[in-house]
Amino acid sequence: MKLRCAWLRSERIWVPLLLAALSLIFLGDFLRPPAGQYLGGGDVTSFLLQGLRLARSEALAGRLPLWNPYLASGLPLWANPEYGLLYLPNWIMLVLPIHTGLSWLAAFHLFWAGLGLYVWARLHRLGVGGALVGALTFSYCGFVVVRVTEGSPNLIATLVWVPWVLAAVEHSLRRRTIKSALLAGLPLAMGVYAGHPEAGYQLGLLVGLWVLAEMVWPPAPVASARERWGIPLRQLTIAGIAAVGLSAAQLLPTAELILHSVRRGSQGYEFASQYSLPLAHLISILVPNFFGEPVRLGYWGEDWHIEYILYPGLLALLLVGVAIRHGSGERSVRLWLGLTVLGLLLALGPAGGLHRLAYGIMPLFSLARAPARFGFWAILAVASLAAWAVDYLMRHPGQSWGSRSTLALLAGAPVGLSALAFLFYTLTPREDARAYHIGTGLLAMGLFLGLGGALLLWRPQVSARTLAGLAALLTLADLWGYGGRELRLTAEGEATMWARAAALIGDANPSPPPRVLTFGMNVIFESNGMDVGLASVRAYEQLMLADYQAFVDSAPDPRATTYDLLSATYLLIPADQEQWRNEPSLKYVGPADDFALYQRTAALSHAWVAPQTQTARNLSEVLAAIHAPAFNPRAVALVTQEAGCPAGAGGDATITRFEPDAVALTTHGSGLLVLSETWYPGWEATLDGRPVKVLKADGALRGVCVPDGEHTVTFRFNPPSVKWGLGLTGVTIILLAGLFARFKERPGREGY
Repeated sequence: MKLRCAWLRSERIWVPLLLAALSLIFLGDFLRPPAGQYLGGGDVTSFLLQGLRLARSEALAGRLPLWNPYLASGLPLWANPEYGLLYLPNWIMLVLPIHTGLSWLAAFHLFWAGLGLYVWARLHRLGVGGALVGALTFSYCGFVVVRVTEGSPNLIATLVWVPWVLAAVEHSLRRRTIKSALLAGLPLAMGVYAGHPEAGYQLGLLVGLWVLAEMVWPPAPVASARERWGIPLRQLTIAGIAAVGLSAAQLLPTAELILHSVRRGSQGYEFASQYSLPLAHLISILVPNFFGEPVRLGYWGEDWHIEYILYPGLLALLLVGVAIRHGSGERSVRLWLGLTVLGLLLALGPAGGLHRLAYGIMPLFSLARAPARFGFWAILAVASLAAWAVDYLMRHPGQSWGSRSTLALLAGAPVGLSALAFLFYTLTPREDARAYHIGTGLLAMGLFLGLGGALLLWRPQVSARTLAGLAALLTLADLWGYGGRELRLTAEGEATMWARAAALIGDANPSPPPRVLTFGMNVIFESNGMDVGLASVRAYEQLMLADYQAFVDSAPDPRATTYDLLSATYLLIPADQEQWRNEPSLKYVGPADDFALYQRTAALSHAWVAPQTQTARNLSEVLAAIHAPAFNPRAVALVTQEAGCPAGAGGDATITRFEPDAVALTTHGSGLLVLSETWYPGWEATLDGRPVKVLKADGALRGVCVPDGEHTVTFRFNPPSVKWGLGLTGVTIILLAGLFARFKERPGREGY
C-alpha cells in the first residue's frame, strides 16, 4: 500500500489535487446551474453570453466565428478579444452547455490562480506551508471572487496568469538560456488570449517593471554590465517575441479593430481615471462590504461596487506585519512591499498622484481606464508576503510577530469591536440596514483579527506543520465566509422588452433579422435582442467602430435619416413618451413592457441600388449632407473616394442568402449597390463571380458598383489579419517545437 500511494506524497501531485478540490468545493452546486441561470451577471448576461452563443453555433456549423451581424449593424467577433474565442479553457463551452461551462471555467481559474501563486512562492524558495497559504489568499481574495460572481470572466482569466508569467520570466532570468526565455512566452501568450486588453496591458507593464527591478537590484552579485542589463533584456525580448508569435492569431485582428475603434486614441484623463479607488474605500481592505453590496443590502458607496473590493483576508494583513518586522532586510520582501504601495497608489487614480504621471509618460496607458484594478498588484504582493511570513514563522519556531502585549491586544480585538458593533445595533433604528451591516462587519473583523492574533501569539507552542495548517484553515474560513455570501446565479430575461417586441413583430426566423433602433434603453441590454432573433442599431461594446459610432450619434432623433440608411425598421422607446404616436413616419405597433414598439415607415430596405454617387472629403461632410433637408438617401450614395460607378437609373436588390460572414444578393439596375451593413476591412465582394472593390458608402455602409441588368453580388468576410495571424501563430508553434527539441537546457547560475 505504501508503494502504491507513494506518488500521492509528491508535492507536484497532492498540491494541485488539493487546490483543484478546494475550488470545486467552494463553488459546489454552482457547478450545476439550472438552464437559463449563470454564475455571474454583469458582462456575462450583458454581451458575452450572446457572443459566445453565436460563436458556438458558427463553430459547430464548421465556420470560423468571424462576424456578428446582430449588433451595431455588424461587428467583428473574432477580433474582439473580450470573447476569448482562441483561449483554450473557453473551449469547454463547445462540449458543455454555456451556462455550465462558465461555472467550470470559474472553478478552473480559481484553481489556476492558486497554483500559479504557489509556483511563484516556491520559486522564491518558500516552503510548502507558506506557499499554500499564499495560494489560498490569492485564489479566494475579494478582488477575484467578487468578479467571479459579478461576471468578469475575461478579466479574471487574464489576471490569473500574472503569477505564472512572473514565475516563468524569473525562471528565465535565472537559467539564462534561450529555451527558458521561449518558454516564458507561453503564459504571456495565454494572458493575451484570455481576453481582457486592459488587464493584459497591466500584465505586460508589471512584467516590465519586475524585470527592471531585477536589473537595478539583482538577487546576486553580477560581474559585468552584460550580466546586469544585457542578459535580462535579451531574455525578456525573446519571451516577448515568442508571445507575440504565439498570440498573433488574436493580436493582429485585435490591433486592426482597435485602429478602427473609439479606443484608437486617447479619450482624455477624465476617461482614463474613471473608477479610481476612492480614498474612503480603502477600508474595504479591512471590511470588504463596508459600503454594502447592490443585491441584498443595497449599496451606498461610490460608483461601481465591483471595482473597489480589494479584500485579501485579515490574516494576510497580519502576516504582512510579520514580514515587515522580520523581513525588512530581505530583497524579495522589499520588492513585494514596494509592489503593494505602487499598486495602491495607481489604484487611487488622481488621488495617488502616480496614475496621472504614468498617464503622461507611459505608452498606451491613456487607452485604459479603471485605475482601481491596479489594486490587483497589491493583492498579488500581499499574498506573496503572507507566504513569506508563514514560511519564516515555520523556520523560526521560537519567534512570534511581536511583543506579547501587542499580540494580546489583537487577541482581544473581538471584545472591543463587538462593543463597537453593539453601539451600532442599539443606537440606530432597526430598519437601518447600513448600521446592521456595518456592525456585522465589525464583528467579523474582530473575530478574525482575534483568531489571527491568537495564532501568532501561540506560535512558539505549536509545530511548524500545525501553524501552516491553522493558517490555511483560518484563511479559508475568512475568505470563504466572505466569498461564499457573494456567489449567486443570475437568471436571463432581465430585458423582456426584446421578447415582447419579437412577439409583436411576429416574423419567425427572418433573414436578415429585423433591425431595431432603441432610445432610452440601458445600453447593457442592447445585446439581449440576439436571444430572440432581433438585431440592434446600438451595442454594448468597448471597441465600438469609431466611424459607425459617429454616424449613429450624429443626430439623436428617432426620425433621423441616418437610421433610415441603417434599415432600422422598428423603434423601441419608453412608453411614457407618447408624443411619438402622432408622428407620421412612426406607426405604433404595441407595448413591450415599459417600452413601446413603433414601425419606422421611412426606413430603407436592407439593400438598394443608388443611381448617383457624390464624393465628400471626409465623414463630417458625409454626415452634413445626409442630414440636409433635401437629401434623398435612395437616390444618392455618398463616398469619400471616386467610386467609378456607371451612370444609371438605380434599382432594387434582393438578399438571397444571409449568414454572419457572407451575404448574397440579386440586383436589378445600375449604380452603387448599398448594403445596410457596417463597412470594415476584410469584407470582399464578387460580381457574377468576379472580384470587385467594396466601397464605404454613406460613411458607414458597404457599397459595390453594379452595371445595368440582373447580377449576383456576394459579400464575404475574409480578413487578411486573421489569415496572417493564424499563419504566424502556426509558424511560431512549429519553430518553437523545433527549438525545444534542439536546445538542451544548460543550467545557469542559480539566483539569476
